[in-house]
Amino acid sequence: MQLSQSYDIVVIGAGASGLMLAAELAGCTGMEVCPFKDSLRICLLDHAKRLGEKIRISGGGRCNFTNKKVTPDNFVSQNPKFAKHALIAYKPDDFLRLLKRNSVEWVLKNDVQYFTRDGSHAIVNLLLKHCDTPNIEIHNPVRVLEMQKEGDEFRIICDKGEVRAKYLIIGTGGMAAPAVGATDFGLQIARKFGHTIVPAKPALVPLVFDPKEWEPFSQLAGVSLRAIIAIGGCVFEDDMLFTHKGLSGPLILNASTYWEDGQELSINLCPGIDLAEVLIEASKTSGSNKSKPASILEQYMPKRLAAVMAGALPPNRNLSELGHKALRQLADSIHNFRVKPTGTQGYKKAEAMSGGVDTKEVDPKSMQSKLVDGLYFIGEVLDITGHLGGYNFQWAWSSAVTCARALKSRLSE
Repeated sequence: MQLSQSYDIVVIGAGASGLMLAAELAGCTGMEVCPFKDSLRICLLDHAKRLGEKIRISGGGRCNFTNKKVTPDNFVSQNPKFAKHALIAYKPDDFLRLLKRNSVEWVLKNDVQYFTRDGSHAIVNLLLKHCDTPNIEIHNPVRVLEMQKEGDEFRIICDKGEVRAKYLIIGTGGMAAPAVGATDFGLQIARKFGHTIVPAKPALVPLVFDPKEWEPFSQLAGVSLRAIIAIGGCVFEDDMLFTHKGLSGPLILNASTYWEDGQELSINLCPGIDLAEVLIEASKTSGSNKSKPASILEQYMPKRLAAVMAGALPPNRNLSELGHKALRQLADSIHNFRVKPTGTQGYKKAEAMSGGVDTKEVDPKSMQSKLVDGLYFIGEVLDITGHLGGYNFQWAWSSAVTCARALKSRLSE
């Protein structure tokens, strides 16, 4: 299909936010119906051969599409209040109603995380179905070569033609998961139109360490445990996983969004118990059975981890032979496990991108640029990054619907 010359709205990016925006404009989401939807001409452009790949691979193929408890506190940004309006305007329950109307079933995990029951393809199919209307065109794969604003119209030059539109929506997503086509193209567009970019970096990503310093812990690869970390004004308690190169698991993925280069982490590997008290009490009664520190620790943590942590003590010493000071130091090394990452596993392993288009230059009630009339940003391209647990998809839905409603209002003027 060749591109037509003129549209009302052109959307760059046909992922979660772009498809949701188009579906809302077409009046298919069951929210506010656009009275002139049949006369609207909407064009979505995407460079991917297959649309919705990030949705398909998310949540292990089941798509953690939202969370029961969504607040602005679940998002990281230099302008944290920005997300509030959109998150109130389109809530998780609104998206659940959309799924219910379309017979898409879900399951609730950990009492808060929503996943599809039959696979993430159900979300992709739902969005594509609602965009399958005469007034919505989806062109892919298409490469956008150049764009500029001429008068009150945007001119977009592609490898398959040239289009114009009064409104241009950037829903390209971030740079996480380049294997499925993620790039920094949205940030390039924003810069071209004069927008400030908050430095981007991988988020929700495993952390890595200096190989020599990590050598004592590399043998723990595969060990998982519940732990607590305080970072960036937040406290996270979740599962943590040791890997050959460093640390991963939900706890670390959330912490990675806040982690800065050179920052040391302090992790409580045994929350909810006073290990110093336990060890000292055990030392008073261990003389007869010659208990070793590791034998006590492994009652509260994985056996392999207990052995490594106890390895810092003098070898072959029973608890009864160790002083209270040494036992307190051992307990502190576990409750205050201090490590300094050297970096992350990068965008290839990241689930999101932090940073992006500075939201101080975007209207939170419409997602429109404050610098260029008719230019809008939605989804992950903005400096809004959710915690692990479906928050980033909710931001895609909420920002897209907020933008669509603002466009409806302008189009009806």
